[in-house]
Amino acid sequence: MGHLDMGKIEKLLNRILRGTSDANIAFKDMRKLLTKLGFTERIHASHHVFTKPGIRELLTLQPDGAKAVPYQVKQVRRLLVEKGIAKEFLARSDSAADEATKQDSPKGTETDNDGRNES
Repeated sequence: MGHLDMGKIEKLLNRILRGTSDANIAFKDMRKLLTKLGFTERIHASHHVFTKPGIRELLTLQPDGAKAVPYQVKQVRRLLVEKGIAKEFLARSDSAADEATKQDSPKGTETDNDGRNES
């Protein structure tokens, strides 16, 4: 399966959480997102069944052409919100971004808006 970087994963997750484009979510991206969120995928014919440890519900998805089925996107959103999976993931990615920013800037130097060191 192809690669979605963290920024694209977050953007997709936010699109799903907003609920304004359920009919316009790529099925392959939905699969990648769920895998990134810790779900395991099993495929039975055209049905893709996603499970996650600690979650009793199964997510059964099937493509509608290249897109995810809108009512199934809604089911994914409901599960991610109810179980706190989306919130947990976004909090983790925010703290990872904060940590990366700390590591990228040298200690003891402050920069102005132009990126130059202030004296």
